[in-house]
Amino acid sequence: EAGKLYEEIRAAIPATTPVSADTVLNTIKTRADELGGIENLSAPEKMVLNKLTPKDGKQPTYALLDDVRRDIVAAKYKNQRAFKDSDDRLLDIMNNALRSDQQAVVEQFGLGDKFNLAQSTAATYKAIQDDLTSLFGKSMSGSIVGDISSSTNALAKGDTSKFLNLLGSIKYLPKEQQQQIVATGLSTAFGKRFRSGDIDR
Repeated sequence: EAGKLYEEIRAAIPATTPVSADTVLNTIKTRADELGGIENLSAPEKMVLNKLTPKDGKQPTYALLDDVRRDIVAAKYKNQRAFKDSDDRLLDIMNNALRSDQQAVVEQFGLGDKFNLAQSTAATYKAIQDDLTSLFGKSMSGSIVGDISSSTNALAKGDTSKFLNLLGSIKYLPKEQQQQIVATGLSTAFGKRFRSGDIDR
């Protein structure tokens, strides 16, 4: 849904529309002053400064601004695009500045609400993705049963942290499925003790 909203915005705004990127450029120039010169900026900061600085009196295009922002977002989330190993704090600063510049453009075209919805939808997607990663691992090939078992085994030994993390990770599931997962975990962790009579059902 987020991708669809962004595509609708891109289709509604001509790619060659000249735009201002003053927010992010001023942010980076302030950083350069603090660091003692442009040469001391990080690689992603230099990239943004180089691409979005007006050249020969011509402003950058909307398509370029959008592409640069997506590169910074991809780097933040460790995708296979440029600068994936950069400092998250700096990426957040640039992303916020780029978003502010892009927001100004989309509002000129009456698309501010759609842009905000796309942003919040993408944020929700990322939150769910993070929870799935915590459940199954980055390869998404882990075993939820293993996670349930390890967390409930730790719980039986007095360590509640893993169990609480598990509950936080499954918060998007329907209540019935959450209950089923917890029940499965308890059965996995304490099944032998139930059968031996060490624990009263």
